[in-house]
Amino acid sequence: MSVCKGCGQDIRWIEMISGKRMPIDRKPQKMVMLIEDLPEGTVSNFQPDKGITVTVYVTHWSTCSKAKDFKKGGS
Repeated sequence: MSVCKGCGQDIRWIEMISGKRMPIDRKPQKMVMLIEDLPEGTVSNFQPDKGITVTVYVTHWSTCSKAKDFKKGGS
């Protein structure tokens, strides 16, 4: 387990497809994903204008009260 050096919140580090590491909040959130339009020819189990509940993890820098302290350039 990791702790944010700025705010002290429990975080988790993940590796993105790009190879870069990103901090995320440890606790996932439930959100609703709405597919408004599917491109023509798309094969999908989703139907336009129907929602589905998904579990997502939020990037920690979007919730950290000290995020500005970690930005490059210092501001």
